[in-house]
Amino acid sequence: PALLQYAYALRLLDILGYRPELHCCVRCGSPVAGERVALSVDLGGAVCGQCREGIAVKELPAGSVAFMRQLLGGDLAKLQRLRWNVRMKHDLGLFIQAFCEAKFEHALKSWDLKRDILSGEQKPITGGRSSHGREHVEGTGQD
Repeated sequence: PALLQYAYALRLLDILGYRPELHCCVRCGSPVAGERVALSVDLGGAVCGQCREGIAVKELPAGSVAFMRQLLGGDLAKLQRLRWNVRMKHDLGLFIQAFCEAKFEHALKSWDLKRDILSGEQKPITGGRSSHGREHVEGTGQD
């Protein structure tokens, strides 16, 4: 499910005009290379070593960035053939969520909920809603 979620999120960003730049530096346009790639959520993608000073970045292994490129441009029917490890899944999830939240200017609570469910962590339901989404009337036992 996470693989499809990440591919869908990246492709949605692309359709909306927010495709993260994963090949070249967003500041100078030079190709990015190396074992680790610095990505800036605020600037919209990869930042080379010369341009990254003073910029908040998330460093990802080059393999994780290459995997994101595959998710953006690969055939959806062949996604299940891609191989990834737990570290890639974690890194991509955090970056894609942060990127989406920055571009949409809104927290993606459903991503946190999914992460909590998969990790077995339970959090209380807030906002005065019952477990099935309807308003709960205090003291009556009814929804």
